[in-house]
Amino acid sequence: MKNSFLYVSLYSSFVDDIKKGILLPGTKLPSIRSLAQQKGLSRNTVAIAYNQLLAEGYIQSKERSGYIVCDLDYSVLKNPLIDTKDQKPINHDSVEITLDLSSNQVDSNLFPYSVLRKLYREVVSKENVKKILQPSPNNGLIAFRKNLSTHLHISRGIQCSYEQIVIGAGTEYLLQLLLPMLSLAIKEKLICGIENPGYNKIKRILQDTNCQITEIPLDSQGLQATKLNNSENLVYVTPSHQYPLGITMPISRRTELLHWVYEKNNRYIIEDDYDSDYRYNGKTIPALQSMDTQNRVIYIGTFSRSLSPSMRIAYAVLPMNLITCLNSEFGYYNSTVSTIEQEVLSKFIAEGHFERHVNRTRKFYLQRRNSMLSLLQEKLPDYPIFGEEAGLHFILSIPEKIATTIEKKAIDRQLKISVIHNRYILIGYAHLTEEQISQAVTLLVELLHV
Repeated sequence: MKNSFLYVSLYSSFVDDIKKGILLPGTKLPSIRSLAQQKGLSRNTVAIAYNQLLAEGYIQSKERSGYIVCDLDYSVLKNPLIDTKDQKPINHDSVEITLDLSSNQVDSNLFPYSVLRKLYREVVSKENVKKILQPSPNNGLIAFRKNLSTHLHISRGIQCSYEQIVIGAGTEYLLQLLLPMLSLAIKEKLICGIENPGYNKIKRILQDTNCQITEIPLDSQGLQATKLNNSENLVYVTPSHQYPLGITMPISRRTELLHWVYEKNNRYIIEDDYDSDYRYNGKTIPALQSMDTQNRVIYIGTFSRSLSPSMRIAYAVLPMNLITCLNSEFGYYNSTVSTIEQEVLSKFIAEGHFERHVNRTRKFYLQRRNSMLSLLQEKLPDYPIFGEEAGLHFILSIPEKIATTIEKKAIDRQLKISVIHNRYILIGYAHLTEEQISQAVTLLVELLHV
């Protein structure tokens, strides 16, 4: 705890000095060894603080120059909270899959059965019958939303009241509810910029709701804000761990997006924070929504990564003008999540079980990530890997001449993989045992060396 406080304090002081202009763009920071001696800290403490500054884009590392302060514009930011192309589907139905490298799975052995069973018994008790048989308010149970708002503030830096939170049965449902509201608020045809490559299901949902799509290319910092046209009035991004490439959007790119959205009154950003609970280097990076000063970022989260994909419970944090629109124009929509499940999950969060569960699973998933990384780097040293700093998957880059056939060949070997843009293999590892990780890497080596 002491070391954690020291590196957070050091990191916080650097952020303050950079934002106040005390540390100007281009300023060279002391070396890790030098600063550790000056401050009387361990080198490890200084290194962790520097790594967090690097991850968030406040500084950059230059060869032979050390750490340099980045040139950033902070005029649109709040202070971050410290401490806190489409592929043709392959039909797998007729093929028995032994190993699956999909990213949408978690380890069932880590599911908190005993705790949730106890909470279900408490909720579904004789004393609570009258309460749990009542229909849930349209936006979700107040107690659940209050506990969730506290959790989001602590873990993601989000400042919101419980009134701003809407509970729904999955991200898809929330989008189908949200888009008509945005259409009324924007008063124009919705034209949404989406990440390319990105999550194909989101693209299909947007198109199903008559939203026009423009695909915005990515670079090493995520969606390129400068590629947005004047026509877009909506952007859908996954800044904490971009899907599928795993890019973490630095603060410089986040400020560019905020500048874009503030240029016109009828623009919004949808931030999908689908697996932000799992970051392995440094502290969790604050949400883009936490930096929004003009209520233009809509935040969407889910419990599908931290608990289970089968728990269809998601939430959206909306600006108050959209909540007003929801209540006045779409108040006839009933809640799609049962009162019992909301009560159980509310207690799960309030009593600290959720935080303990995430901390526990993060350690397990880190071990598996390291095992998969180590084997791939040993067996396939010429194949670049990226996006491994967070989430439950990373990317293996492969030659295009191999990518066109490898997915089918993998299925023939009872291995399920996803090839993206004929350049990348998505490597999901959370649900695999050490033996399965070894088997999967062996198969990948054979397929790539054919």
